[in-house]
Amino acid sequence: MNGIIVVIGAVFIFALIIIFMMITLIKGNKKKIQLWQQSWQNATSCDVCGAEFDAVNPEKHALSSGFICNKCFLSLSSKGVVDVSKMTSDSIKNLIAFNTNKIIGALHIDDNNKKWYISRTLMPGLTKPGIIHNFSEIESSEIIEDGGTIETVKKSGLGRAVVGGMLFGGAGAIVGGVTGKSKGVTKPFVNNMSIRIQLKGGVGSVSHELISTQTPTSSPAYKNAIEQAKNIVSAIESMINAEAEIYEPDNISNNNISVADELAKFKKLLDDGILTQEEFDKKKQHLLDI
Repeated sequence: MNGIIVVIGAVFIFALIIIFMMITLIKGNKKKIQLWQQSWQNATSCDVCGAEFDAVNPEKHALSSGFICNKCFLSLSSKGVVDVSKMTSDSIKNLIAFNTNKIIGALHIDDNNKKWYISRTLMPGLTKPGIIHNFSEIESSEIIEDGGTIETVKKSGLGRAVVGGMLFGGAGAIVGGVTGKSKGVTKPFVNNMSIRIQLKGGVGSVSHELISTQTPTSSPAYKNAIEQAKNIVSAIESMINAEAEIYEPDNISNNNISVADELAKFKKLLDDGILTQEEFDKKKQHLLDI
């Protein structure tokens, strides 16, 4: 009998604790809702573009701190953003200003502003932008297969041997190959393949997974993945070299390459749509100044 009383007492105390915790949680959530409603009412303009919230433009979208207007939200929607609740106004400004002119797999490049990001796949057919970085932040990139590096790219001879290196045009058109050491594939299966972009200053890296399950190296899936990986690290090489000096005077003379020959090569790249007119003009001016 005493044992039953003890059990009932313990259950009663446990129930009181649960009820107390629920009440505390409800009060806390209520307080958060009240604060959020207050900040919603007090928000008078978009934290990104400055447009006022009024009868004509009443819709607001909450950020991690602050609010944006519907026009800014729609600008983000076109870039694959469906949820802004964890974003800041600064990150949104950077993303809206990002003008993608090259896409290579998950790599998005803004050549004009010299910025890039790796998109993240939320589900098949739905991606979201990653953190935006500058070209100048890149230290190196590598293709990693089952924990081992099979291709690596650092500051290379791209600019000093453009035709033999890598240049790309719109929508990820790739010309040439990847510099760095490459190991031949000898195993029948690969369990994992990814790209790692190392950032300068030891601040970390950006990774993108291409294969996550056992895949035969003779399969189309593997061949597509390795081709995309090489295209991405080639683009990374181009970005690294875009921040470095493209030509060295000694290199042209040492290799007996005439300015006229170099101009002819660049003109062909321009005609093929690989270089823009602005890029061609810059390279032409640099050659003529040598």
